[in-house]
Amino acid sequence: MPMVRLSIIGLGEHCLQSHLVHLLRRDDVRIAGIYDPKPKPIEGFSPRYFRSSEEAVEAADAILVASPDKTHLENIELGVRNGKHVFCEKPLCTDADEIGRLRQALATAEERNLVVSSCHPRRFDPPYVFVEDRLGSWTNSFGPLLNISLDFTYHRPSEKATGLHGGSLLQDHANHEIDYVHWLLGKGRYQAFKLSDSVDQYQMNGSFNDTVGFHFTGSRGLEARKFPESVHLRFSRGEVHVETYGSGVEGNPAHGTSYIFDHETGRQSPIQVPGTDYLARFMAINRSFAKATQGKAPSYLRHDELIMNSCFSVAFHNSNSFSYEATR
Repeated sequence: MPMVRLSIIGLGEHCLQSHLVHLLRRDDVRIAGIYDPKPKPIEGFSPRYFRSSEEAVEAADAILVASPDKTHLENIELGVRNGKHVFCEKPLCTDADEIGRLRQALATAEERNLVVSSCHPRRFDPPYVFVEDRLGSWTNSFGPLLNISLDFTYHRPSEKATGLHGGSLLQDHANHEIDYVHWLLGKGRYQAFKLSDSVDQYQMNGSFNDTVGFHFTGSRGLEARKFPESVHLRFSRGEVHVETYGSGVEGNPAHGTSYIFDHETGRQSPIQVPGTDYLARFMAINRSFAKATQGKAPSYLRHDELIMNSCFSVAFHNSNSFSYEATR
C-alpha cells in the first residue's frame, strides 16, 4: 500500500483530537513531523519537530495546515508551490482581497494534479447525512422545498479564544452552513445577507435561485461544553425538524424532538434520527484526504466548493450582502 508522508503545520487541540489521532491509526499515512512554534509532548507519540514551515513541507508528500487563520493561505501557497498535497483547516483565507490568490493556488494545484482539501465534517455526520439521503422522498411527499434553517448553540468561548477568526463567529462557521446547503441543493445562484455577527453569535438570511430560502444562526453561550444543532426544512405541504443530538436513538442524549409535520393533516410524527458521531465524521475526512493523495478516490470537496465556502466566510467583512454563482 502506498505510504503518504504527511507533515503537520500547527498543532492545536482541534488538530490533535480531530486529525492527528485518526491519522496515526492509518497504515497508509506516516507522520513525517510537526512544525509548531510551541512544541508539546503527545501521549503515546514522539514526533519530530521541524524548525520552520518550509522544513516541514520539504520533508513530506502532503501537509496538514492547522496554524492560525491568518497563515492558512500562505501555507497553502507554500505547499502547492513545492508540489505538495494540502489539507487546510477553514477558513482558507481571512480577507476577500485574498480570494484571487486562493483561486490561483487552486488553479496551480489542478495543473500539477495536487489535492487541496479542507474540513467540513457535516457531509459525513449521521444526522446531516440522514437529511441528505431523504430530501428527495420528502420533496415527493410534501412538495417543493421552500426553506432550510440551520441552528447551533455551542459552549461559551474561552478568554483566549475571543479574538480568534477576527472576533467573528460568521467567519468561523458560515462556511460550514453554506457548504451543507450547497451539498444539498447543488449548482445555482446563492445570495446572502448578514443580519448580525460577533464573537459569540451570528445570523444570516439568503436564497438559492430565488426559490429556496435559507437561514443560518449560531451562538456560543452555553456554560457546559455541549454542541446542540438542528436542521429545519419547510416544504410547501409539510416540515421536517432534525435534532443532531439524536432524539429517540438509544445511546445518544436527547436535546429535543425530531419530527415530521404534515400541513394537510395537521399531524406531527416523531422520527428517529442518528446522533452526531464525531469519531465517524473526522475519520471519514482524514480517510478521504489520504485516499485522494494516493489517487484512489477524488477528494470529497471540489476546488470550486472551496472557493465558494471561502467567499462566504470572508465576504461580509466589507459588505452586508453577497452573491455567488455555483456553476459545477
